[in-house]
Parts: sequence; C-alpha cells; structure tokens
Amino acid sequence: MTEKDAQPAQGLRNALRRGAGGMMAAAALLAGVAHAAPARAEPAWSELQAPLRGASFGEPGGIALFVLGCGAASGPFIQAPLPEGVRARPGRNAALSLDVDGKRFSARGRIAVDENAEGGPRGAVVAPVRLTDPLVKALGAGKQLKVGEKAGALVVPLDTGATLLGKAIAACGAPAPVVTPAGAKPAAAEAAPKPAEAAPQATAPATEAAKPARAGTVPPAREIAAAIFVDQAEGQRVADKLKITQVDLSGDGAPEAIITLNDPAWCSETGCTWFVVDLSAKPRVMGQFIGLGLAPGKEVTNGWRDLTLKTPGGTERMYYKDGTYH
Repeated sequence: MTEKDAQPAQGLRNALRRGAGGMMAAAALLAGVAHAAPARAEPAWSELQAPLRGASFGEPGGIALFVLGCGAASGPFIQAPLPEGVRARPGRNAALSLDVDGKRFSARGRIAVDENAEGGPRGAVVAPVRLTDPLVKALGAGKQLKVGEKAGALVVPLDTGATLLGKAIAACGAPAPVVTPAGAKPAAAEAAPKPAEAAPQATAPATEAAKPARAGTVPPAREIAAAIFVDQAEGQRVADKLKITQVDLSGDGAPEAIITLNDPAWCSETGCTWFVVDLSAKPRVMGQFIGLGLAPGKEVTNGWRDLTLKTPGGTERMYYKDGTYH
C-alpha cells in the first residue's frame, strides 16, 4: 500500500484535534487508516505510514480493525474495536479481551471515537503495551487472534501478517528518530493512563555517585506540558496538575524529571501515567510507564540510574538504553 493509499480518515483527524485522551491515544487515532485504494475482497494487513510505525489489519475500504504500532511521541500500543456493550465515550478507560491461539490475555486502554465514520460513530480501544509483554510476543508468533468473547468476536489471522508484525515489533523496539539540538541528550517515546488516587511523589534516593542537578533549570509546567503532549489542548488542560520531581539520572549535573499527573483521566486501577523527561534543552520524553509510583533506583545501566516502577503486582526495574527507558 502506498502512502497515497493510506491516509487518516477525516473523522479521525477531527477526533485527534478534539483530543481523545493524551499522546498515545492521539497517535493511535492516526492508525485508523482509511484504505483509499479499491476495496479488497477480504481484510488484509498493511504497513502503517509515517509518522506511525507498525502493522494494521484493515477491512475492505474501511478503517483499521487491529493495530500494533508506535509513534515518534508515543510508546508501543495496540488498537482494537470497542467491546460490545461499552459506550463510545472518548477518553474513558475500557478493557480488551484477547485470545491468541487459545491463550487468554487482557489489555486496558482509553477509548477513541471516530464520530464521522460511515454508519455512525465508531469506537476503538487504544492500549499501551510493552514489547516484552507476553501478549506482544504471542502476537508475533501466533496464528490467530480473537478480540472479544462473544460470537461476534473479531478474528485476526496473525500468520498472514507475521512479516509485518515482526517488522513492527522490531521498529517499535528502537527509539524513534528525533532531531535534537547540538549537545542535547537523545530522547525517545511516550504515552498512556493512571490510578484515580493521588499518585505518590517520586523521590530520588541520595547516593554518592549521583551529582545534584543544577538548580533553577526546571522550565515552567506549561512549557513542559506543551513539549511532551502531542494533543496541545490536553497538555494545557493538565499543565497545572503535573507533579514534577527533578532528578539527575545520568550524574552529569544536568536535570531530568519524573512527572505524573493528578488527574482521574490519566489514571486507572493499574496506576497513573508516569513520564521520564530530559530537561537539559527543550523538554523531551525519555520514557513513559503506567504504575502506582516511579522512583530512581540504586543500580546503573549504561551510565544512567535504573528506575523502579511500582505496580499492583509488585515492582519492575526500568533501564536506560539508546536514549530511552525500557
């Protein structure tokens, strides 16, 4: 499929402008690609076009049914139709039931809606994933995916899209190319949701190896929000709700920050959205996670302090590689 044949549907563009709940959801809306070429006899796999990377399983002459992809300003995500019986309310959370070759998985994300879709408003769930998740590994190696639990479940042939899915996983595993000013640190990807309760403040444990970050170098919250949110309206809405903890993760005296939001729209039962942001030049996201808390750890990987992500199931270690925290 050529770039000309894969352009975002106008309704999705409108939904993107209205904002459907943050960067990751906004990027995923663009993944609802309208196959402008003559209608295919059957749904088929296609490669997403820039600015997104990934694979899309699309219906004849319609928008994408299932997507595994990522963007320059969003981490890896999947997109699938809104479950039957769930109201299409943009920005709200919803769960997906997924079955890969008989193995059951679930994913939780935010609802995006194309109100101008043919036949009436059409909803999808955009859920953040990690490339190390068992679900993503199963998608890359599986033969068939079922989305939903009822008779009308969407059936996606994974085997026919194996090449594109493998390419998508490989592409989203590397940091998106970003043009950075001379001397600025490399940056990376972002996006996702968080818990309705106030998220705990991240604190950096004092260590001899870590140098204090330079004082007075943290930009105003609105400037940070404008830089890290693709949806500018959403960024301005939540700018005053940012919780910014300045830390020095690389030990070079230049500032980074761990940022979360006190906003129910960015929380779910599994946690809040947490951003790791480089503040040495224009604020740039170096990682984005969902959890109950995020704080620097004592271990160091590739010259950068590891991070500890608290989740409902325990803790996870996040490490730095090629400009990104994974």
